[in-house]
Amino acid sequence: MNPTSTPTPTDTAGQLRSVAQNIETYRVDLTLSKATLLRDFPELGSDKTFGKIVSGNLEQLDTASWLEKYQHVWNQIQHDEQGGDEGLIESLGAPVELCRSYLETRNEKGNGRFILVLGESGMGKTSAVNVMKSKPYGGLIYDLEATDVWKDKNGRGTAAPLLQAIGERIGLKGMPSAKSKLLSVVVGKLKERRICLVIEEVHHLCPQGVNTLKTLINLTPVIIIATGLPTLWEKLAGSRAAWAECKQLTGNRLAERIELKLTPADVSAFLVKRLGDVATSEFSAKTAPLLIQEAVSRGNMKFISKAVQTFRRQVGKGEDATVETLKNAIAQEKKRR
Repeated sequence: MNPTSTPTPTDTAGQLRSVAQNIETYRVDLTLSKATLLRDFPELGSDKTFGKIVSGNLEQLDTASWLEKYQHVWNQIQHDEQGGDEGLIESLGAPVELCRSYLETRNEKGNGRFILVLGESGMGKTSAVNVMKSKPYGGLIYDLEATDVWKDKNGRGTAAPLLQAIGERIGLKGMPSAKSKLLSVVVGKLKERRICLVIEEVHHLCPQGVNTLKTLINLTPVIIIATGLPTLWEKLAGSRAAWAECKQLTGNRLAERIELKLTPADVSAFLVKRLGDVATSEFSAKTAPLLIQEAVSRGNMKFISKAVQTFRRQVGKGEDATVETLKNAIAQEKKRR
């Protein structure tokens, strides 16, 4: 074992104090009381212990044990501040439906292996994929994101960049540049076992790019999950001639179309996860419709996540954890958008 892989006691002490000071800076920036911080993150220990660690008074403390706890708290704080906490709630509709659909499609013996997930920005499409990747079968999930820069000046030409991105994601090296040869090596790799390719932002692909997904399903055992904006369905199922070759994806290749919408049940589950005992059934019944009403045109679950964070800060400053306080938090978030 490399001896540098395990921190020395001195390194551990320094890391612990550094993480503790980051957490303290976060607390001060948000004007949270220590009591609120320690209540939200009991892993930090008592007021006395937290004060000792922040000041560097680490005598008689198991620094390795405390470092693990403090790093876990700091990771939680960073994740929450990035607005990604909706992805931690596996009971939300998006991950539940996506995981169910994937598991059912694993048994598909024909070509019905295309799962389409549609939803506006902020509805949790990426978060649902991340939940999938956290499951025991996560090692079979290979995700990548399509981008508008793949298109040429005529808005086409996305097939080759798509194949290149897939090849890189599944571990191919030294891939050929010619599209036909590139397709051949990608198909050869995908034939080795049944994996799941998740292509996010598929609305950025041109018709040839989307049709390449159909080709991969035809020639390999791969399951393909495509996420995109609702307008993608209009292209795939519409009457435009340019997309005619892709129509099989909405026919016998389609395992399921999942359309994500904000629901009171999802918002209530989110409130329970983030607010704990505050989110009583009465509180959720009154606040979930308010959050949905304002979130629909302002980022969906991302807006809800930020509004709830603002609510928690207000409560941390001493305001009552009431419906009115949440209304004020919603109003503040509206002003920022």
